[in-house]
Amino acid sequence: MKKTALLFIFSCAFILSANAQLYKNSIGVALGSPTGFQYKTFISDQNAVDLTLGTNYRGFNLTGAYEWNFPIPDAANFQWYIGPAAAVGYWDHKDDNGFFLAVYGGGGVEYKFDDIPLVLSLDLFPVGISFVEHSGYTFQSRLGIRYTF
Repeated sequence: MKKTALLFIFSCAFILSANAQLYKNSIGVALGSPTGFQYKTFISDQNAVDLTLGTNYRGFNLTGAYEWNFPIPDAANFQWYIGPAAAVGYWDHKDDNGFFLAVYGGGGVEYKFDDIPLVLSLDLFPVGISFVEHSGYTFQSRLGIRYTF
């Protein structure tokens, strides 16, 4: 009975550690669409909230994403993530300006360095539907460089 209980405990610990996050919080810059400040926090071992405030198309943009994170097998410190996102913002370009609201589906990959508190990420949100003043499809992508703590 003791051996079975110990085996069960070690098995659960191994399974949970395989899905464990590489860090708790990160803050830094996002380069791309939008370019600005990025903050990511894990709310559980696999689930995270990612917020980006930046400039986009001569205006501003606030994007929030809910991400499910998964380790990449045989690739230490790499993980991939997918999830829904929403964005709100304003643009002002020549004779065209207004507010927008968009919903996305997408994901990305990230790498957490061992020796320094830094993570690099690449986000791709190719499926987006924009509402309000201009309806249509939209796209966001960005490279994130963030300090982890």
